[in-house]
Amino acid sequence: MRISSGRLCAALTGVALAVLAEACRAQAVEVGAPVPDCALPLMTRAGSEDLRALRGGVVFVDFWATWCGRCVESFGFLDALQRELGGDGLSVVAVNVNENPDDARAFAVKHPVSFALAFDRGGRCAREFSVQGMPSSYLVDRNGVIRVVHLGFRLGERDELRDRVRELLAEKGP
Repeated sequence: MRISSGRLCAALTGVALAVLAEACRAQAVEVGAPVPDCALPLMTRAGSEDLRALRGGVVFVDFWATWCGRCVESFGFLDALQRELGGDGLSVVAVNVNENPDDARAFAVKHPVSFALAFDRGGRCAREFSVQGMPSSYLVDRNGVIRVVHLGFRLGERDELRDRVRELLAEKGP
């Protein structure tokens, strides 16, 4: 039996992609892991946001990019969530992964929000979280433990995400 070079390349490519995908899944931050140590400069005001320093409250960390259509949709939900539950101990931190901070700032002007916008220059924090796609969200409890990993954003998931945030807010902290 003779295999053409095109078929062989296609088969090897498929195997390589499967191996890479499995390696990414194996390294991804999982539920039950401590929140990675990330201190990020804020985009819309002076200072930085240190994710570990937010321990004691519930933190909704959302990685986004300006080119991500679902990220635009998620911003309205995240803003409503921050306004509704911020007084109860929720902090939403949206981490931008664009290479050009000016693009992210222009996006923030076009889509103003009440939550913290941080910039991950160089992508170190995204690597620490093993971000797999845009948007990627991580719900962190009062003890600094990741309790929910959520990839993507669909409008139909808003109630479920809000309920998970409320559950964590109801738990006692450290």
